[in-house]
Amino acid sequence: MSLWRVEGSATIKAQPRFIEAFVRRIESGLLAGSPARNRYRVTHQSANELSFRADGWVTAIAMGFNDVQLTADPSGTVRYSIEYPRWSAYVLALGTAFGVAFIVITVRLAVPRLAWAIALFWAFAWPWILIALYRGPLRRAMERVIAEVDAK
Repeated sequence: MSLWRVEGSATIKAQPRFIEAFVRRIESGLLAGSPARNRYRVTHQSANELSFRADGWVTAIAMGFNDVQLTADPSGTVRYSIEYPRWSAYVLALGTAFGVAFIVITVRLAVPRLAWAIALFWAFAWPWILIALYRGPLRRAMERVIAEVDAK
């Protein structure tokens, strides 16, 4: 299991047409908000499977649904896999940029060791912690979208 992958499943009622309904949801806007931050492209579609990905960096970092695979089982279960490497890369790059800025400031101002430790934590440890913690919100967001598509 990858650090930037979330897998799970949800129960649905509208199994025969669920994938088609999900594709329509992608085409009309998967998530609420700015259209520039809500552009997804279907990369594979069959009767029971769907793959889609964020179309551009703005969409990739807006939510984290970078690459998504859905499989609808005849039993009424949808299994999903979400990979968010571009979102993670953004978090790591931002942390590194802050880390470099903190280091430059602390060296120029001769700041005590505690400030160094704080800066190093927030710049280099926190992004990795944030990537791991983001699994829960991604899972809940995908299950909410699945429930909304299933309800229609």
